[in-house]
Amino acid sequence: MIAKRFFALRALRWSSGFVLLCGLIWGLQARPIFAQQPVAGWQPFANPPGRIRLLAQDATNQTLYAVFVSAVRRDADLTQWRDRGVPHKSHALYLSTDRGVTWQPASNNLVHGAITALYADSTSHSVFAGLHETGDETTRRDGLWRSDDNGAHWRQVNLERNDLNIRRITSNADNTLLLFGAIGGDRYPSSYVYTSRDEGKSWQSVEVLRFEDGPTHLLRDLAAHPKDPNRLFMTTYGGDLYGSTDGGATWARSSLPSTLQDAEAGPALLAIDPARPELMLLARNLGNGPEAQMVIARSQDGGASWRRAAPGGLPERGEIVSLTATGGGYLLSAGAGSYRSTDQGATWQPLEGALSGGSVATFLPLAGSPRTIIAAGGYGLFVSRDGGGLWQSLGSGLPANLSLVGLLTDARQPGVIFGVPEQSPFVEAAKPPALLRSSDGGRTWMAAAQGLADVQPGAWALDAADPNTVFIAAEGAFSRSANGGLTWEVTPLPPGPRTAMALALSDPNVLYLGGYPLLRSDDRGATWQSAPVKVATQEQQSNNVTGIVVDPVDARHLWASMEGGIYESLNAGAAWSRAGLDDQPVRWLSGVVKPGDNGVTLTVYAGVDGQGIYRRDANAPAWTPVNAGLPADSTFLSLQGDPENPDALWTNRDGGGLYRSLDGGESWASIGGALGDNLVTALAVDPRGGVRVLAATATAGIWGESAPTAASTVRGSQGTQDRVTPAVDARIEILWPHDWASVGEAQQANLSLRLFQPGSLLPLACTWSPDVTIWQATNNEPAAPIGRAEQRSVEGAPFPVWELNDVDISAANDPDTKLYFMTRVAGADSATAVWAHAADARTFLPFPAQPSGIASPAALRAVDSYIQIVWPHDEAGQPQPTESAPLANVAVAVFDHGTRLSVPASWRPKGITLYGAWDNEIARPLARQATVQMKTAGAITYPTWEFANIPVERAGDTGSKLYLWVMVEGVETYPAIWSHGADARTIFPATDQPIQGCLP
Repeated sequence: MIAKRFFALRALRWSSGFVLLCGLIWGLQARPIFAQQPVAGWQPFANPPGRIRLLAQDATNQTLYAVFVSAVRRDADLTQWRDRGVPHKSHALYLSTDRGVTWQPASNNLVHGAITALYADSTSHSVFAGLHETGDETTRRDGLWRSDDNGAHWRQVNLERNDLNIRRITSNADNTLLLFGAIGGDRYPSSYVYTSRDEGKSWQSVEVLRFEDGPTHLLRDLAAHPKDPNRLFMTTYGGDLYGSTDGGATWARSSLPSTLQDAEAGPALLAIDPARPELMLLARNLGNGPEAQMVIARSQDGGASWRRAAPGGLPERGEIVSLTATGGGYLLSAGAGSYRSTDQGATWQPLEGALSGGSVATFLPLAGSPRTIIAAGGYGLFVSRDGGGLWQSLGSGLPANLSLVGLLTDARQPGVIFGVPEQSPFVEAAKPPALLRSSDGGRTWMAAAQGLADVQPGAWALDAADPNTVFIAAEGAFSRSANGGLTWEVTPLPPGPRTAMALALSDPNVLYLGGYPLLRSDDRGATWQSAPVKVATQEQQSNNVTGIVVDPVDARHLWASMEGGIYESLNAGAAWSRAGLDDQPVRWLSGVVKPGDNGVTLTVYAGVDGQGIYRRDANAPAWTPVNAGLPADSTFLSLQGDPENPDALWTNRDGGGLYRSLDGGESWASIGGALGDNLVTALAVDPRGGVRVLAATATAGIWGESAPTAASTVRGSQGTQDRVTPAVDARIEILWPHDWASVGEAQQANLSLRLFQPGSLLPLACTWSPDVTIWQATNNEPAAPIGRAEQRSVEGAPFPVWELNDVDISAANDPDTKLYFMTRVAGADSATAVWAHAADARTFLPFPAQPSGIASPAALRAVDSYIQIVWPHDEAGQPQPTESAPLANVAVAVFDHGTRLSVPASWRPKGITLYGAWDNEIARPLARQATVQMKTAGAITYPTWEFANIPVERAGDTGSKLYLWVMVEGVETYPAIWSHGADARTIFPATDQPIQGCLP
């Protein structure tokens, strides 16, 4: 029976008396892994929440919307992330109907791309989104998108251009004017303001800035006066302010104090007090980046004049991220933290607790509750119910997938975990704190970076003498906290990245930092001296130090790795000699200390790019590869040792995979099967016992490994690993003809698809690998299965993409022939999207299928459903062309499968449903009620079913098309597909990316 629903390290540092891990380069995106042996149990923890980019509220029905952002790898086939992968953002829309307490995915039917703006209009109850980079130059659909059903389904607003990067969508004071600000044009972009006075049905545009005005004179933000419906404001990336007094028709530049001018001024942000709109603040940077000077200007006459303020309490430097007026004050966020002012911006206090570190992308005061504010930032959602004084975490149901590139634990503090978040590589994405801390074994997390400079950590460690002392090294700065991250001391460093750190066990005052040049401190990081690696007076200036290991009994004896091999110093870096792996790209070094007959011995491990792991035993100058059981030609990101068992090691592979050795590296076994395709970015031992190792993943949070058993059961927030997913959305992401031949010439094609949990961009359970079948319909004939899609694998491990190769598409060489492809998933209530392949994929009025006889009711075990006619019409029932008809009627006939024998006139199914899929969206039921009409073909009388008044208005957009088919309940159905639209071809869409890694 066919299912009813037929629709779609950085450097890792762990500090104890036994192991020092140094110089590890990290990656971001999950990769396939090997089948595990032996079985290990894995459990995802309550992880730090991920980035929220945007918030919007429909003030009438109190619905909240949030844009969740995940960093993913564009090409999942790449096995070496560091060298070849290209990261980009995966965005997903979530909604809440209880003021942000709980959230759920809104849909996965919004074209994949970066969501740059979001607005919920309380007048039309429509949601508007700005999308950017939704395809390549030929398929781009950037611009304004609209949903009239709370974000479940979307259509592009026809603005007669597809290259707009929308920065802000809003409305004026009395909600009579919708407007958005955008940048348009690739090479010489201009800035535009679009306005609509009919709830978004039609739009007018004004070009307000041209590229010739200056490359930084581009629209950054748009704001409406809270009282005057005709007054609007615009800020630019160059720090300027413009105003309009006629609803956006004309604009004039405001005069700002000369002390706010700077040749390299950063973007300007404006906040207007809603209770006293004559009070305004303008925040901007003088200069760019974290070292830019922060300045504030104040207006007390509604923007007519401005004076530079001298605000107390704000740091002098930092990159301003957001500025919001709350009615009782102002909230400002910069890269290193967030601040509150209750005296018109004269003085500021840093926010404590949850928002004490990191940046906030937006503060949203809730309508109807002026003292309730929701903050969306680099590590989740937070709420204040007292105007911004106290903040609490919020947002059950949002993905908890902040990518951590470092984990720190210590046996002297069981339950305490420090996490080092991956800092955003994307412009205008809010950054998480430089450090997070959990005091309850990973269940809850707090920022541990108050006052810490806006840094991107490159190396980190816990002090071997004091587990409350944390060290963080970044480009240009070394930071030390003696109280677990509550306060920090920052010491300047020479320019350059710092990707390795090592502490001397024999002398806790001695630290070494990698990068170029190598640095040494004899006073726990208060001062630093250069110790560049030199061999035969030739300084190795071309390579940074990527890893360091210090002799556990001699703080002056150390090894350093670089891209050209390993070097040894016996005198704290004053002189160096080659120590093996010459001319090899060594990525990291790790030292494991073991008890020996005369004290302790040191074994050093090295990770070599593309060559696995090498080992140098105590007092042995040779390096030996230790790769038995590891995939060949691989790169490994880090090595983690067990302080209770020096022979126990874990390593994570670049591209995916987690492995364990119980004999010091002599042999390895895969232990990450239950992790699915999640990429492990950092490792640490859990000192509480029971769970042996903690694994941070790129997009699925932190997992804990229990002791291996013969039959482990993996449980998590989504159930057990062998549960059957009850429903699934299936979307063909691409069908590409071999050699990219044209439709008229291509003989074969490959296609690939993804499966998601219903209505979301969430992947399926890690270990669920269903049977996926591709169905094809030719012209108006019923669809039939053409092959089973095989799940992609890397080194034998499953990856969440299914493929069917060498599909015969030669029939479409005939310009009158259309091919339609859809998906079914065995054992699941499956929904599908449709891919059309043809020179012209529209269904023109065909000859309706005529019966040659009547089938016996007892023989009906499978049926073919033929759509006989789709006729578009207006509200009065008058026929209209496809481009202008808001409604359509759909008639269908049902035949015994594989015959022209109609079902009898008296036959009635348990149910009959018309399904429709717009564009590349997942299909949904359009109607379940149909009128039975009797037709006559010669002497044969047979039934048809007519679905009336189906909404098809979207087909008026030349970029939209609707695929229709009918499923009959209680009997296996082979449906014909009807395409309705001005152009029904599937033009390569932007491919979807899961917003989160898989869970059990």
